[in-house]
Amino acid sequence: YDTKPEEQGIWEAHRLYIDVQHLVSGRERMGFAHLSVMQLGEYVPETDFQPMSGAGNRMDVFAGGFVIFFPQDGHMPGLCIDTPETVKKVVLKVKIEEAR
Repeated sequence: YDTKPEEQGIWEAHRLYIDVQHLVSGRERMGFAHLSVMQLGEYVPETDFQPMSGAGNRMDVFAGGFVIFFPQDGHMPGLCIDTPETVKKVVLKVKIEEAR
């Protein structure tokens, strides 16, 4: 996909999965923030999508790099660093087991 300007980014989190995101090629900026500092929208259980808004930090990820987002980590992936560019990324969803 092509990265996009930050104004087009969407903050998200997931309750049921850990995201492992590995950048195969290209460069991408990602936002990240702990849920406690964000304003949470209504959780959508069918898609395990937690929308949110607020301010967070940014990091640049380059080809060969990876990040891990846990359920307490809001994230906004897919942002361009300078100008939009094509990236190739693998996202692994790791299911979290419920406590018994």
